[in-house]
Amino acid sequence: MDGGPWGGGVALIGAGCSVSAGVPSAIGIVDLALRHLAHVRLGQPAAAASDPRAIYDELKKDGLDLEAPYGPDLYHELFDRHLDEANEQRALIGKAIASSQGKINWAHLRLGQLVAERYVHTVITTNFDQLALEGIVRNGLIPAVADGFEALNRIDSRPAFPQLVHLHGSLQNYSLRTNRRHAQQAGHVSPTRGALYGLLRDAPFLLVAGYRGDDEDFMRPLHDALAAFPQCRVFWALRAGVEAASRQAAALRDTGCRLQFIPGQDADDLFDSLASGARLGAPPWLRDPVAVMRKEHRRIAEPAAPTARHLLERHVAELGALDACLATHRARNEPGRREAAPLERPLPANDFAAVRRTLEDAGGVASAESWMRFAVAVADAAPTVGEASAREHLRAAVGRILKNPRDHLNAGQLSRVGSALVSLGDEAPARAVFERMRDEAESAGAAGEGDLSMALSRLAGLAADRGDKETAQRLCAEALAIQQRLPGQPGAPDGQSDLALVLGRVADVAQDSGDREAAEQLHREALAIRRRLAGQLGTLDAQRDLCASLDRVADMTQDRADKEAAERLRREALAIHRRLAEQPGTPDAQRELAVALGQVADLAQDRGDREVAEELHREALAIHRRLAGQVGTVDAQRDLSVALGRVADLTQDRGDKEAAEQFRREALAIHRRLAEQLGTLDAQRDLSVTLARVADLAQDRGNTEAAEQLYQEALAIRLTRADLLGTQDAQRGVSFVRRRIANLARDRGDPGERDEA
Repeated sequence: MDGGPWGGGVALIGAGCSVSAGVPSAIGIVDLALRHLAHVRLGQPAAAASDPRAIYDELKKDGLDLEAPYGPDLYHELFDRHLDEANEQRALIGKAIASSQGKINWAHLRLGQLVAERYVHTVITTNFDQLALEGIVRNGLIPAVADGFEALNRIDSRPAFPQLVHLHGSLQNYSLRTNRRHAQQAGHVSPTRGALYGLLRDAPFLLVAGYRGDDEDFMRPLHDALAAFPQCRVFWALRAGVEAASRQAAALRDTGCRLQFIPGQDADDLFDSLASGARLGAPPWLRDPVAVMRKEHRRIAEPAAPTARHLLERHVAELGALDACLATHRARNEPGRREAAPLERPLPANDFAAVRRTLEDAGGVASAESWMRFAVAVADAAPTVGEASAREHLRAAVGRILKNPRDHLNAGQLSRVGSALVSLGDEAPARAVFERMRDEAESAGAAGEGDLSMALSRLAGLAADRGDKETAQRLCAEALAIQQRLPGQPGAPDGQSDLALVLGRVADVAQDSGDREAAEQLHREALAIRRRLAGQLGTLDAQRDLCASLDRVADMTQDRADKEAAERLRREALAIHRRLAEQPGTPDAQRELAVALGQVADLAQDRGDREVAEELHREALAIHRRLAGQVGTVDAQRDLSVALGRVADLTQDRGDKEAAEQFRREALAIHRRLAEQLGTLDAQRDLSVTLARVADLAQDRGNTEAAEQLYQEALAIRLTRADLLGTQDAQRGVSFVRRRIANLARDRGDPGERDEA
């Protein structure tokens, strides 16, 4: 396939491609949004309800105008009418992406390999996550990225280098197309239509995966582009049967293009099958990691500094040693150990299938131990194997592992397999594994029961997530009972640490079930244990664990308005953060200290001690200044601008407007740099807010000329945002600055300018 200088066709991927990485689909984001609205309107207990449908019903009873029924179609209505604030959207989408815990799935890794091998030249994603980019980068390429529909005019229909299009924007370039007006804009603005026309005119095929295609405002220009260029073949993969295809997707047949639905295709399996069909083998970084590292080393320009040259020379020597070790390992495990060899290293999905066939062909000759080694290998590699494949392999292995009750099995290995099944949401075989662990624990002693307790607590969390409170509470009680009867409790630090961890997980289940009183009691028990461990061990990890428990209990006491108790806990955590931040080379600890200072400052301000609040905020500001200079990241710059704003608020409140203006202008300089560097609508919004605040201070001290100049600059930015976004929030921003300009004209006695404003 040679559709251009790079070669290949176009891939369009949606939320279904990210699900196996742990990123929620549309209905998952709907659930997060409903919980957020319930928390704002009804309070935490309502938001903690286990059934999202119940939360939906409660919100409607409270008067929230929801027209769409509960389901994926509710997504656009929520973001269009009830959550159109940029910060709210950022927080919700960020929480959804964070739930994957940074994992990447097999679908995106294989898609990146198809791009690297020139089977695909452009990937269009409707997702906000960075998995498509990471998959391509993992395969040795950095694609050209168009982030948001504003960047679509940079797309090349016959690219010389791979391209990645974030159609709806991404979390990093925050201009999210989450509501219906945004989607309509993406569908009707000429860059989108132009990009689709150009891409499909020259592409031999369009491959669609993980995308429902029921968004009328995007499907319309896609329909028009295919009608204009019907020679482009369309392969549309469906997780279910052909009957699950959306009306808009089926309507693409009317364009005259050759549309073929591919039913029953999980995204992981689809892209793995395509790569296997193209005989690509395992990705290079998995097949020969040392060779990939050598290639990356050769790309480093020779440095002038002697220290740097020494480090690179040592790196070359270490790569040689690694290469020799790997060659020895492979030679040792080739002949005569065909079964054992692949189980001692990470495996691609097709190798797992081959090992499983070998074990199945061996029949009764394959021991429970052999199946256990296979299951552990699958469990450890589950994120790269793909959810569906991992679940299938583990189910097959568990059936044979548990077949003979007389076989002695390792409790630790059972824990790893059971935990993997819990992560995959496969409760029945996981429960069978845990029950077998109970039997094995009698002979394994405390270590085996400890593994069981930890696994049961995870299973309890899974039950709570699906709304089965009774099962969750029963499993929690069982996990706690096991931990509390373990030999060595309360003396053994490891056992105590495990007990604190289980208590925290049980507390989370209680909080999700609405029992905040029980949750707080459990968190306090965990806190007491971690206090003792921090005193006994004195390690950094023990201190960090203690801070985490202090923060959880402080959150709960603060939620029930006991701010005095919350401040005591925050101050205790602050003292620990100060000690942790004294360790050299710990920017994360420095930032955590600054955050803790801000939390205590806010509580001091709430009780009226503004002097202490300002002192703490100034200390946090000094830390953020250092980090912004040392780290230099965008996040560090944003943190510094926020800290400047907090100190400016306090100095302005006590009447020191000159100092406040200095802080505001320093923040303004940062926002100007970020707006120029990032070019995002969000960065522009932050700049306009700071411009207006500096203008307010200039007006207060009588400098109307400077104030007007700043207001006009802020107005120009807000008008541009309002034209692009069309949201009520953006329009309110325009009206706010116009009122400021009108007030300025009135104070100057300039009726003409006031009327114009």
